[in-house]
Amino acid sequence: MGSLLVYILKSAFCLAAFYLFYTWLLSRETFHRFNRMALLGGVLLASVLPLVGMAAGHPQEAVSTLVGRGDPLAPVVPQPVNAKAGSWWTFGLLLAYAGGVMAVLCGKLVSLARLLGGDPFRTT
Repeated sequence: MGSLLVYILKSAFCLAAFYLFYTWLLSRETFHRFNRMALLGGVLLASVLPLVGMAAGHPQEAVSTLVGRGDPLAPVVPQPVNAKAGSWWTFGLLLAYAGGVMAVLCGKLVSLARLLGGDPFRTT
């Protein structure tokens, strides 16, 4: 769960940096096709770029853990899982993120309903 939170934060930072770049340099351009491609490319880049940093940051230790272990056919004893491994603030951040996703999703659904069939909340 920690790596998902790190990915979300890195992706949000990339999106914020691209948004600043877009508003400063490209928001007044009249080439709409170029702006559309720049926006789509920025979203794609912001979703892929954090993965590159995660993959390069972890060295592979598979060979060193298998060498010198003794009997390779010995049964593996599972270690007990620590129930307090995650702290309350990671749960709070995840809850806030999920709340934001739900708020945006509800807003998009209301907008889609208005587009398709009029105002669903109008009382006449």
